[in-house]
Amino acid sequence: MKRVHGKAAWGLAVLLAVAPGCGGDGGNDGDVPADGTAETTGLGKYEGGCEHMAEGPGQPVAAVAYGAVGAPDVGAGHTRFDMDLASVEGGKGGDVAYPAAEATDYVIALDADVPLAILDGSGAQVAIEETLRTGLPCNGVAVFHTVELDVGSYTLRLGPTSIARVSMVIEEAAGHVHEHE
Repeated sequence: MKRVHGKAAWGLAVLLAVAPGCGGDGGNDGDVPADGTAETTGLGKYEGGCEHMAEGPGQPVAAVAYGAVGAPDVGAGHTRFDMDLASVEGGKGGDVAYPAAEATDYVIALDADVPLAILDGSGAQVAIEETLRTGLPCNGVAVFHTVELDVGSYTLRLGPTSIARVSMVIEEAAGHVHEHE
């Protein structure tokens, strides 16, 4: 077995320290846990949106017209939803359903900066806490929205816009964790 020397060992150490991967310790600071079972990219709460916007898996859905019954469920975690928008007054748009399983902050990543409203089960609009359009941590995402949701069912209302198809990823802001074998 050959011995790894100087620059080669340092380069390997740097590569292992910065190589992106999915996983995390549940925090949003990008630290690798002491037990070494998972690693993160250091993107914090934006990690899941970046990763799944780029790599999927993707699931096609068709948004329904505003207020129509049968809005598709976009609650599957670690998934990019490629949404065909419906015809609505003012252009394209539509509703999709999101079932929040935990009371926490969620990050919504969109590949186009289209209007987004979040409605609770009674139809009241939920305030978006933070929107990030500049200084984005990755390619393929046009905007990140952070919103605090309670456990319950929500309607995500997109548009109106001139764009016919929008991709979206929703992840808990507290961390982006995958189980690896």
